[in-house]
Amino acid sequence: MLSQTSVFNKFFDTKIVKFSSLFFCFLAILTLHSLNIILPRQNLRSDFRTFYVAAKVNSDRNNAYNLDTLQVKAQGFGINKEVYPYLYSPVLMNLMYPFTTLNPLLAEFVWISLSLAALSVIFTLGTYFTSLLLPYKKALLIAIAWSIVFVFLAPTRNNIELGQVNIFILLFVMLSVLSYIKNKPRLAGFLISLPVFLKLVPILILPLLIVKKQKNVLLGFFIGALLMTFFSILLSGVNPWIEYIRSGFHYSTNNEILGLFQTDSFVNVSLLGFFSRIFNNSLIIRGCLAISLLALLTILLMASKKVKNISELYGYIVPILIANIIILPVAYIHHLIYLYPFLIFLLVENTLNPNKLTIYSFTTLLVLTILGLFDYPTFFFENSLHDADILKPAYSLNLLFLISIFSFCIYRTKKRERV
Repeated sequence: MLSQTSVFNKFFDTKIVKFSSLFFCFLAILTLHSLNIILPRQNLRSDFRTFYVAAKVNSDRNNAYNLDTLQVKAQGFGINKEVYPYLYSPVLMNLMYPFTTLNPLLAEFVWISLSLAALSVIFTLGTYFTSLLLPYKKALLIAIAWSIVFVFLAPTRNNIELGQVNIFILLFVMLSVLSYIKNKPRLAGFLISLPVFLKLVPILILPLLIVKKQKNVLLGFFIGALLMTFFSILLSGVNPWIEYIRSGFHYSTNNEILGLFQTDSFVNVSLLGFFSRIFNNSLIIRGCLAISLLALLTILLMASKKVKNISELYGYIVPILIANIIILPVAYIHHLIYLYPFLIFLLVENTLNPNKLTIYSFTTLLVLTILGLFDYPTFFFENSLHDADILKPAYSLNLLFLISIFSFCIYRTKKRERV
């Protein structure tokens, strides 16, 4: 176990009440900011309606990975808008069963309300960890200020408006970090298994755990994986898993996902989207993607050797999550919400001690963070600029900013080793 555990235990024992009040503050801010999208609308939000309908189809023992089946089922609920393909594991459909017992609009309202509560917990834990890991009196106040800034950035609103599952995935990541800090490595591994099984995020943390010989965390992860697989098969059989693996293989070998934007679309900020916009040859695209993945893993594993304590580990999660996002077949702006609590830590660290990486490095991080979380695809689309050839290189701005932040964090890890 890394150091600083006793500091966290003491803090949790003495100041938990003070920080619980932060939860309600963040909840109030998020609710006011999202008031016009919280109230039920005539049709379900795009991603939530897919989760809801897929769970219904799966409960009827039909194939939820067949888009035509989803659309027919949706029409039976009076959902007139398009239903997107279901890309997640059967575990999410199993977890969605309680929502399918409710009226679709009521289920949506409950989902969004829970999303706001989960996001409030995330921001609270983010400020919580930052104030502990950084030995500065103003760390908490500056962390709260940065958290409020992040509330108003594009990924927050996109996740709430779409009814996405990313918020809950990030919540379990944060709870896993909390468990690890509280010296409960098996629980930490168990909690991280759910995000990996739902959306393969953050699967790239597993090589780090192996390199660091975190056997108890890995044991908890595999226990969680086995339990989720067992109960999922118990509830809905083995066929959904067969279809999930089959669809995953299909999407990983094709440049188009039926029912979604093509992978070369300007809204896709992944490496696959970037290479698909440059090359027309599928073999070249896959080759570039394989080389990029190998390079990312090599860099992460080399940098992991420099991680000595919890503070360094917390900042090191940023490049892991960035790598995880950009290797997905499709990555949209709402996926960047995974970076929120960890970027807040890095920003506070550099705000209070800019000399550690120089003021220029801090300015660079600040600019990259804000620009990287700006919704360029929506800007181009709403302004009818998405067909302008001269602006097509700008489609990859989010990806380029993410790679830059990735590089900054790797540089930070090496720099901290020298100080």
